This record gives sequence, structure tokens and C-alpha cells, in this order.
Amino acid sequence: MNKKHNIYELAERLGYKVWEKNGLKRIYVNEGYNTRKMSTTTFIWLDEGGEFKVSCHIDCPSQSWNWIKSQKEKVVSYVEKKICYALADTFYLPVRKADGMVFDKGLMTSREKFMLHPEVYLSEEDAIKDLKEYDEILEEYEIIPICREDTKKRE
Repeated sequence: MNKKHNIYELAERLGYKVWEKNGLKRIYVNEGYNTRKMSTTTFIWLDEGGEFKVSCHIDCPSQSWNWIKSQKEKVVSYVEKKICYALADTFYLPVRKADGMVFDKGLMTSREKFMLHPEVYLSEEDAIKDLKEYDEILEEYEIIPICREDTKKRE
């Protein structure tokens, strides 16, 4: 079931507040660079279809529009990934059958340590893809779904 989240839930999960003015609701996020010669403004908003969108504006007169466009794409992509992690209700743990250790991006860790930051795999497919990427033998692992609520109980 794909539960629709509102902008307040997303803001809470990301650790930000909702900015509201004249009916507009946005979550301003601290992504991108702000220096003497460059400023970045990035925010998340909810469109009419109920989908979260990311807008990024970069003002940097000393750079070409191609560079600015590439930086905007990086920031938007990064924030979209953060949104996916924040809204995920289930995470997936690749657990080695032999000893119960969790595979975490090429490293083996205890389940307790992994649960401190459980937002690594958002689908069983992502976990399997990562195991393959690191040349692990899939039959030696069990992919276990963990509910977000269960991870909060450990905090």
C-alpha cells in the first residue's frame, strides 16, 4: 500500500519546518552551496497530483549555464533520494544466514549497528543488486523486510 504523505509529515521526517505564505507550502532544505559568489535556494513542494517536487535555483554569475544546470540536477537528485528515504515505510536487510550479520554496502555489520541507520535499502531489488555488485553469493543471504515503526522502537 502506497500511503500518501502530507508536507508536514515529510518535513518532520527530514528534520525541517514547513514555510507557509499566501497558501503556498514549502520545505526549504539546506542543500547546495552558498558562498560570496554563489547562492543556492532549494525547496520541496507538493503538486496538485500529490507528488513531492524539488525546485532548485542557483545564482552564480561567474559560471556558465551548463555548469549551473549540472549542479541543479545534482542537488535535485540528492534531495529526491532523501525524500524517498524519508517516506519509506519498509527497509530491507540482507542478512547472512551463517552468522546473522547484515551486509551494508560492502561491509558486514551487526544488526544492532545497522538499525541505527536503517535507510540503506528501500527495496528487496536494491539489496540484491548491491549484493551482486559486491560479488556476494545470493543463496547465502536472506532479505528481511523491517517496518519503519520497528526501527523507531530501537531508538
